[in-house]
Amino acid sequence: MGGDGKPPLRDMLRPLVGKFISKPLYLIVGGVVGIALVGGGGVTLYLASNHNKEPQTTTKQQPVAGTDEQTAPSAKGQNNQETTPTGNSQSPSSSSTTPKSSSAKTGGSGSTGNKSSGGGTGTSGSGGTSGGGGTTPRGPIALKIMPLGDSITQGGVGDPATVNSYRLELWNNLGSAYAIDYVGSWQNGNSQLADKDLNGFSGDCIKTNPCHGDQDLYSRTANWITTEDPDLVIMQGGGNDFVDPTMTETKVETYMEDWISLVLATKPSVKIIVTGATQYYPNYSAALQTYVSGLQNSGKPIRYVTYDNVDTVDGTHPSLAGYVTWGDALATKVRELFP
Repeated sequence: MGGDGKPPLRDMLRPLVGKFISKPLYLIVGGVVGIALVGGGGVTLYLASNHNKEPQTTTKQQPVAGTDEQTAPSAKGQNNQETTPTGNSQSPSSSSTTPKSSSAKTGGSGSTGNKSSGGGTGTSGSGGTSGGGGTTPRGPIALKIMPLGDSITQGGVGDPATVNSYRLELWNNLGSAYAIDYVGSWQNGNSQLADKDLNGFSGDCIKTNPCHGDQDLYSRTANWITTEDPDLVIMQGGGNDFVDPTMTETKVETYMEDWISLVLATKPSVKIIVTGATQYYPNYSAALQTYVSGLQNSGKPIRYVTYDNVDTVDGTHPSLAGYVTWGDALATKVRELFP
């Protein structure tokens, strides 16, 4: 208190500190003009009547940690300039990023964000392209094969051990990559052959009728194709047509061409493998190969297999080794037609 019972002037000015920080205050006290400078460290009072004295400073009390003070002290320097905090700043760095959602990828090669293969947006895509599983192995190709021909297709002529004809070797050669179903109007074979169906008939001709007392193959073929609906027909024949003494190789060639056309007309999507005849008819075989090659080049699903290098037991009917050779050659063409 002052001598007159009033508080000192500096106590009277203390409430003004928070409102006029760092601003000069021009005061008239008891008729004396004075200047009060308020700063971060306190209040300095200058009186006109006492300007020769040392400035008097009063210190502003700082808030104590743990009190109810809610506002942190301003980081001002002595020159009234903003200062940059040093040390471990608690403010987040300007380079910080929002963590990505854990559902941004759903598989080994999934994509994030607005990728066309993703299902989300931004960084939280949840669709993604699933990956990592690789490709599923393809199962065996289901294949209905109709063996169609005479005794050479039937097997067992000249050597009963050859009763399975080329069908056994073809089955074994193609293996598990194909699920073979032989189809035909009757069965012939032994226990080595799991599927014995075929349309191979000893003594039958392509078109010559009568042929050793049997009906020709051509007249029955359309019904067989319609009934069995094969994917592949393996065609062989013509040797028995020479039972007609007036027959020529050119005429048998025409019979074979007509027979092939009938198969394609009955089922346009069917695929065909054609085999030539024995060496007794070289001109017929050569002409037939040329014809088949022409169809193949035009886009027809047809292939030719020569009979010239097939070992026989009598000059006509294959031996066991001959059927193996023939079966392997047929398997190569099957893979071409059904890759």
